[in-house]
Amino acid sequence: MSRARTALYSGAGAALASLAAIALLSRLEGRSAARPINATSHVLWGDEDAPRERIDVAHTLPGLLINIGSAFFWGTVFAFVSPPPARQTAGGMITRAFGTSLFAGALDYGLVPRRLRPGWELALRARSVAFALAAMGAGLGAGGLLARQDDASALPGGDE
Repeated sequence: MSRARTALYSGAGAALASLAAIALLSRLEGRSAARPINATSHVLWGDEDAPRERIDVAHTLPGLLINIGSAFFWGTVFAFVSPPPARQTAGGMITRAFGTSLFAGALDYGLVPRRLRPGWELALRARSVAFALAAMGAGLGAGGLLARQDDASALPGGDE
């Protein structure tokens, strides 16, 4: 259960942190919070049509689903490539979480075809994309730490 819980919690943490970050960063850049979420729908609609300012079902819903699905994918990678959470220090887990996020960014922006990229680069400055990836790493790590804490509480003699 430990790795599955870590995948679930880390994926949820990465989804919440990255979505909040891209929305906030877009607002700080003077654009709508929906723009980078909508931009992810470029896999369906193309680069020109995807980064819309307003919320709409055709762009926002696929953008949310793709971003959330991606976060859970990376949460699963983080959970199953790392040592079991009980064997990791908190610092080691956070380091691996940011390493996973760095790997995700290198893969998404360096190796996959342009059409399959997250699309954040269509709506945000490069610096903001980097901050959003860091937020994803923080979410992965926070989720991993919560999963480890819940695993410890479930053990006989743990805090129940």
